[in-house]
Amino acid sequence: MTDTTPTDRDAGAALTPVRELTRWIRSGGWRALAGSAAGAGLLAAYSYFIGCRTGTCLLTSNVQTATVFGGLVGLVTGWPAPPKKERVRVRD
Repeated sequence: MTDTTPTDRDAGAALTPVRELTRWIRSGGWRALAGSAAGAGLLAAYSYFIGCRTGTCLLTSNVQTATVFGGLVGLVTGWPAPPKKERVRVRD
């Protein structure tokens, strides 16, 4: 009996969410995850240790808000850019 389950190497094979996540991380998605973690940690630490004592500052008055905002900024900053297209020079 042969195994007929599709693999990710087959053309048109549907990938499982775990394989899609693994492929995304290997293709540079780890930068987004690292940026998100770093941003969340740094802004949470800033909010906790230095933050706004009066409560009037929008981002640093609440540690949870600062953590979410820092994670989003880090995610956007670390998001992998699309690959650059090669330019073809045409000589006359």
